[in-house]
Amino acid sequence: MHAYNALHWDWHHLGLTDLLDAAEAEWIPEHLRIRPDDRAAFRAWAMEIANRTA
Repeated sequence: MHAYNALHWDWHHLGLTDLLDAAEAEWIPEHLRIRPDDRAAFRAWAMEIANRTA
């Protein structure tokens, strides 16, 4: 997310959609991207956190 947010040049709220975009964005360095075989588990993990109540 740090690499993703560097393009914005300003700190602001990043949500679930931003996380999922950053995880698979081709312009993010390859060593920071979620591998194709880990995508389903990563999305399930992110959705679990997004569905939590405060």
